[in-house]
Amino acid sequence: MDDVDAEAARAVRLGATARPQRGWVTLTSPAGLAWCLVPAAPDGPRRPQPVTRADGSASLLDQLALDIPPAAYEAECAFWAALTGWEVRGGSRPEFRTLVRPEGMPLRLLLQRLDTPPADGLASCHLDLAATDRDAEVALHEAWGARVVTRFRGWTTLADPTGLPYCVTGRDPRTGLLP
Repeated sequence: MDDVDAEAARAVRLGATARPQRGWVTLTSPAGLAWCLVPAAPDGPRRPQPVTRADGSASLLDQLALDIPPAAYEAECAFWAALTGWEVRGGSRPEFRTLVRPEGMPLRLLLQRLDTPPADGLASCHLDLAATDRDAEVALHEAWGARVVTRFRGWTTLADPTGLPYCVTGRDPRTGLLP
């Protein structure tokens, strides 16, 4: 952000709580998701480039999925839409909504309603990677110590070696389109 303090004050007016740090602000969304505001990079956000392997397959960290308890879903979706100013659209499933990112923004935001609330009742988040060859990407991650949790038609949920979840999707990392 160009003005971290002003943006933190705006986030608080929208329902966040804030803890100022030295040079940045740690905030918590209404549903309990912790996040930070930091000063903007001098040359602005940079769109990451896919990693292309020798076999021609490619992958890219392209989405942050916010995992929201059912009772907080509507309010949390409204909060993130107001905070970012991005348009909210329905997703590929009833429990998904997306925020339409502006050109040049490095990550997509997916708002995912959980089927059941987590034990602590708080929102969390996980990373999604897009891959041209999802099965090969998943096998690579398994070789690095991840384990497959669940396979779906369009994505695979994995857990890293410490148990944290993340997903590999079939979205093309070069175009952002689903197959």
